[in-house]
Amino acid sequence: MQLCFQAMKCVYPFRRGLNQTQKKLGMKITNQKQPSSFGNVTLAVLTLVILLSLCGAAQAATVTWDADTVTAGAQDGSGTWNTVSNNWYDGSANGVWPNTTADIAVIGAGSGAAGVITVPAATTNTLNGITFNAAGSGNYNIATTNAPANGSTKLSFGGINPTITVANNVTATNSVPFDGSANITKSGTGTLILRGSSVVWTGDLVVSNGVVETGVANIRGFGAITAGTGKAIVDGTSNGTNTQLRIKHTNAYGQNATAEVYRDLVARNGGVIYSASGSVNNRIGNLTLQGGTLTVDGTGTAYGGLFFGSVGGADPVVTVSGSAASTINGAGNLSLAGGFNTVFNVADATGDSGADLVVSAKVIKGTSVTGTANLVKNGLGTMVMTAANTYSTNATTVNAGKLVASSAQSGAGAVAVAANATLGVTASLTSQWKPATLTLGDPCTLEFNNVQNPNTTNAPLAPAAAVSAANVSVNIGSLTGTITVGDACPLLGNVSATNGFTLVTQPTNSTGHLAVSANTLVYVVDTYTAVNTNFVTDVWVGSDAANPTWWDIGTSTNWTGKALTNTPAGSYAQSDIAVFDDTAATNLVDIQTTVTPASMLFNNSVKAYTVTNSSGGIGGTNTLTKNGTSTLTLYGNNSYTGGTFVNAGALIVNSDSSLGSASSNTVVASGATLLIQGGITSAEPISLAG
Repeated sequence: MQLCFQAMKCVYPFRRGLNQTQKKLGMKITNQKQPSSFGNVTLAVLTLVILLSLCGAAQAATVTWDADTVTAGAQDGSGTWNTVSNNWYDGSANGVWPNTTADIAVIGAGSGAAGVITVPAATTNTLNGITFNAAGSGNYNIATTNAPANGSTKLSFGGINPTITVANNVTATNSVPFDGSANITKSGTGTLILRGSSVVWTGDLVVSNGVVETGVANIRGFGAITAGTGKAIVDGTSNGTNTQLRIKHTNAYGQNATAEVYRDLVARNGGVIYSASGSVNNRIGNLTLQGGTLTVDGTGTAYGGLFFGSVGGADPVVTVSGSAASTINGAGNLSLAGGFNTVFNVADATGDSGADLVVSAKVIKGTSVTGTANLVKNGLGTMVMTAANTYSTNATTVNAGKLVASSAQSGAGAVAVAANATLGVTASLTSQWKPATLTLGDPCTLEFNNVQNPNTTNAPLAPAAAVSAANVSVNIGSLTGTITVGDACPLLGNVSATNGFTLVTQPTNSTGHLAVSANTLVYVVDTYTAVNTNFVTDVWVGSDAANPTWWDIGTSTNWTGKALTNTPAGSYAQSDIAVFDDTAATNLVDIQTTVTPASMLFNNSVKAYTVTNSSGGIGGTNTLTKNGTSTLTLYGNNSYTGGTFVNAGALIVNSDSSLGSASSNTVVASGATLLIQGGITSAEPISLAG
């Protein structure tokens, strides 16, 4: 018989075409334009039935790289990835690469040394995904003769949920640019290094597990830098702070070129965006943090480790949202945008008075950044800056919510606080923030923390111009140093009278009143109860001028109670009892090394604590007890063996070892909640009461 069809095509895995099928069916297929019929069944229907029987539903092929097509099974090694060589093994036979958006390449057979898989010049390999498994030894590199510069050689992803999976303890390198508009997800706990210049790829890069990092300077491996392109997203839902996007090379994300439009960066649910110490001059656009972290270790001064740039002529925006606090930390410099406002739109993510965004990285205006570099705080949340920032030769505007800065901030840029907004200043020794002007809305709030230097004029906030106040609430968070009744603690300089200022909040261990002394608004201490240093516990405060979120050993002064007897005073010492309650200035705790407290108590009913592990974790034989009706979130891996007791509120974990050693026990009382995120499993026994 003869069947006729027009413009129809059946694609088999490995292109085992129609010739053999024709012979098996005893039929001849031609490409005639005139219709015909077969009995009472129209040709179109019969043709469709036969084609579907041959093709299935555009079958997907999952095939494994085979460098040695002679030896049975898939063998590791080097070779060429094209559509003519039989280097792909389907479990029974070798064939060519199918080259459709339904196909997945498995690389790594555990049978020999890994190698370089070369995609020839002027070749586009089409695929749905890549899975990098462990080779017998070494790691794979997908390369091309004209990489890393962008050329005619590409990997074009498509189909349903394109994914690159890198297995645990595997590091895979791809030097071939991505093409197209598909969103690509990186999964698996291994590391993917991108060396190809993917400036024509416009989809999202979503890191859902493990690490993705840049591979070479001046090459944009994370995607297109043109208007309307996708985002680079780090989602730590599955693996917390172990899920990272790392910018490790100069100009590897974006550089100072006005023709570039920078794709958004997003870190959420514990995910981390990391700018390494060797990474400088990387220009970013909008940044979104939803319980995520941006770490800046690049210390360059020309543009900083990272610097914000205009997005299509608009101000770059840092958006903080979600349900947990976010962090911008690191030892490096973060430069504001030149010629634009850098806008921090901070929502009340934590739902309490604690910090929603803590910025401990140094905020600067790079020496090569031209134009004014203003900082604008929007949103109802609280943003805390702890470093000795130098951007403030430019303006600082608080339009809504609360902005807290250190008195060590330098520069004479104007400061404005809008109606119903709050500006907080944390005193750091005798340093003074000296803006040219301070404009105060009606009404607004000024907050002063770590107030010290009694009976001097070293006000932590000292504007050059006279300050006028109509309806300003003054909150005193805490007093520091040696304080006696009658002391006048300086708050605000260049004030002629107390008119317009109202004292609202005072420290729990003192009462007092406002006065003016030597053109300085002061807090006069009427009653004072000295802090009892005969405590048996370290109580978390989060008041270190440089690193208010750090939990380290004998360095940061973030504690009170017994910690005041440690060296230095206010630091944590190993084997102390660690207590976290609602009196702290910040609800973010970032562990810097392995700490081994005698025990840990979270007595929080208002503040929602988040504990992350930048390095180390909680070790020792101690217990962790969660009291109070608010929440505690543990990110990262811990090894303590004393057990976890959730007596009230909620404990949230997103790692199988957040709860300490698997040999310990977790007990959840009636009415309390243990929430395990990310679909993880744990070998630790869990007991539920009630």
